[in-house]
Amino acid sequence: MKRYLLRLASLLPLLLLPRSAAETPAPVPTTPAVAAPDDPAKANWDWFSALLPKVFQANPSLEMTVITEVTPAGKKLPPVSTDHPAYYDAQSGGDHEMGELTAHEQKMTGDEVGPLLVHGLGVNGYLPAKLPEHPPGLLIIYIWGTHNALTATDGQDNPVNSAEEVRRNVLDRAALVGGKKFADEIDQVISDTQIQSDANSNAGLSHMPVKGTSPVMVTSFNTPVNEFKMRKANNETLLNQALGDVFYVVASAFDYASVAQGRPVLLWRTRMTVGSQGVAMKQAVPTVVASAGKFFGREMTEPEIINRRPVPVGKVEVGTPTVVEPGSEGKK
Repeated sequence: MKRYLLRLASLLPLLLLPRSAAETPAPVPTTPAVAAPDDPAKANWDWFSALLPKVFQANPSLEMTVITEVTPAGKKLPPVSTDHPAYYDAQSGGDHEMGELTAHEQKMTGDEVGPLLVHGLGVNGYLPAKLPEHPPGLLIIYIWGTHNALTATDGQDNPVNSAEEVRRNVLDRAALVGGKKFADEIDQVISDTQIQSDANSNAGLSHMPVKGTSPVMVTSFNTPVNEFKMRKANNETLLNQALGDVFYVVASAFDYASVAQGRPVLLWRTRMTVGSQGVAMKQAVPTVVASAGKFFGREMTEPEIINRRPVPVGKVEVGTPTVVEPGSEGKK
């Protein structure tokens, strides 16, 4: 498992500090026990299994984000719903691996991702075009893949990637996690953190090694990153997602006529991410796309944070996607 302190040590040492140095790590959230009351052993095991790393969990909870940004041109269009659908052609933009490559990169094909988008888009009334009765008004281009954090040093303070490469890597992933506004906020936090770090260094403050890794500046608790974490309830979760490795899917909707004329006009873009640590892409991507259904084409002022179990294989039905929890089949 990658260690984020090493990756960002040369540029963003303060990003990974807790809100206070004395703050104890937050307990790992547990999932509600699903065992029957007369089966305490099973209940205890379910509680214990939630504490295990995701790679050892049969059905881990996934941390996901969804954000849709609508352009001025998109805001001029009438609302889309299942009663007033919009029709589209979809084209795959392919799989893209971004950031640090690993020895076990996971992939999905366009034939696997495409149907997931059809199901998710249908929730809000976006339907595949069918000539001649339903010509396309939209062209939706979708891409997917992995976006991994870059390593800043090798653990011995030897640079692996430049500070600017690490910064750009974080900001690209922040845009996937929370959109342009969130990425701009993180960019400002990084700049403010660097300014404070330089000021502390010039003031002669000492450095202290952390767990044998690269030095981390000893500063007050009033840091830009701590202030950012406390500014909004979801900021810390979003920041953690932006600093980690993710699977992502991006669907971009263009005015079909403008594309045909060679002057494409973007209408809206939905970005979906899910933390990739300890889970398979074929677990994570279907779940995040199914969870994003109601957000496609809908303007969002803030990213949505979703925690959900993976969609079981074979449980995504044509039409409105549903997530079926184990043991819930047949329940009303």
